[in-house]
Amino acid sequence: MRRKRKSNSIKKNVVFLICLLGFCTVTLWAKVINKTVATVNGEIILLDEYQKKTELFIDQYKKISREEDVESKIEKIKEEILNQMIDEKLMSQEAEKKKIKISKRKIEKGIDSVKERFSGGEEFKKELKRQKITQKEFKEKIRKQLMIMELIDMAVRSKISEPTAEEIEEFYKTNKDKMVEPEGVRVRHILITVSDSATKSQKASALKKIKEAQKKLKKKGVDFGELAKEYSQDPASSKRGGDLGFFVRGEMVPEFEKASFALNVGQTSDIVKTKFGYHIIKCEGKRARQKKTLEEVKDNLKNLIFRQKMEEKYEKWVKELRNKANVKISKEFLIIKD
Repeated sequence: MRRKRKSNSIKKNVVFLICLLGFCTVTLWAKVINKTVATVNGEIILLDEYQKKTELFIDQYKKISREEDVESKIEKIKEEILNQMIDEKLMSQEAEKKKIKISKRKIEKGIDSVKERFSGGEEFKKELKRQKITQKEFKEKIRKQLMIMELIDMAVRSKISEPTAEEIEEFYKTNKDKMVEPEGVRVRHILITVSDSATKSQKASALKKIKEAQKKLKKKGVDFGELAKEYSQDPASSKRGGDLGFFVRGEMVPEFEKASFALNVGQTSDIVKTKFGYHIIKCEGKRARQKKTLEEVKDNLKNLIFRQKMEEKYEKWVKELRNKANVKISKEFLIIKD
């Protein structure tokens, strides 16, 4: 339900993520197999590998983006994803060159951390089968990702000093107008899911269900949280009685945000329609916008300054790898259409 904030740069996150999701039909793979998108020091990036990443990311981007011109940004996104993949190849090659070794124990822990994202071992195996990845190939992917992370620690993180008290204070003074905790609201909700593309019958059924919950809420003594556990189809919050915690403007879809901030504490909304379905919202608390002192934010600022230093150093380091590499992008890639 909650919107995720978009990253300023896809590239900053790519080497820290191990992604198992995203797959296409067998028909698509049959069409694109063995086509080369790019070569990195002689090592190729195949179109099917590239397509997996783009389809996953673009699908997620479309779901969370609030921008109206999403389609116009797709080509730029594709270009950025290819650059990520090239950079990842370069880092993998550099890690091999430096003979970075990853222990079996670390590899197993990495595998276990991915498996935890699935409800069970069988679901995990089905996902590998869907993507046509063997257990051995998956293990090798984990090994390479861990090698890259170890390389980044050696080449970037280890060379960055901790921010000093003076740096933190100076950053606070320079950005004092931004040192505020934004207005927030805490709500519970009951969601009956239905997509915009659903049939009239499906929409009518969902509306009937949410009206049924609304009718029960109007009865004296009915607990909203208990009713949310019974009715809500939001898997992330229903077990918590529909509790979404505090959120600020820009984190939820517009219709949900507008209705939530309009409520007084303890008040329940009418039925609200969003792209997720039908909601009933109850306001549990509000938080006013307030300025933060240096003492209150110094730990967060320390982490922020360190991350900024890390990103700057990382970008410079990757650029140096690029400058020394032989990278060729296929001309055919420039005219590939979905």
